[in-house]
Amino acid sequence: MSNSNRRGRFIVTYTGIRFWPLDPRPEEILIEDIAHSLSMQCRFNGHIESFYSVADHCVRVSAECADENKLCGLLHDASEAYLCDIPTPLKKELPDYMKYERQLQSMIYETFGIKEETEDVKKADKVLLVTEMRDLRLNAELSSFPYKPLPTVIKPWPQDFAKQVFLDCFHAWYK
Repeated sequence: MSNSNRRGRFIVTYTGIRFWPLDPRPEEILIEDIAHSLSMQCRFNGHIESFYSVADHCVRVSAECADENKLCGLLHDASEAYLCDIPTPLKKELPDYMKYERQLQSMIYETFGIKEETEDVKKADKVLLVTEMRDLRLNAELSSFPYKPLPTVIKPWPQDFAKQVFLDCFHAWYK
């Protein structure tokens, strides 16, 4: 299919690829673009004391997963590299966005040989959420959450370090 027949407009990724978020192709999904973009995006829409990247978050989620699910944990937010993250309260009001996000995330998983997001990845993501809320001073009431924070304290990584650790983890786990 020629580029002129694709839906929507394209973005130009870090590696210079034209990427149509509403009409993605597996061959256009590159780990270098995902790692770079996620390392440049701040969690919680930037409403925290210091920069804490989505890439940093993803590495920490993967560390809490079973060995066979570490790659899935690392890539669980990979669609945000192409679509950006939208805060959950707003995202739930945008069914079309959620549809495109699910489709792209599924394509990313398929591209890297992941069948589906596992329960331990979902749980690790929630545990990291409450840990981040505690450590990054979001002034959130944590007693209403069914998960307890991790015993370790999160100290956010610099962008370039988060990107490199993300890539190192990917290359260690992608077979």
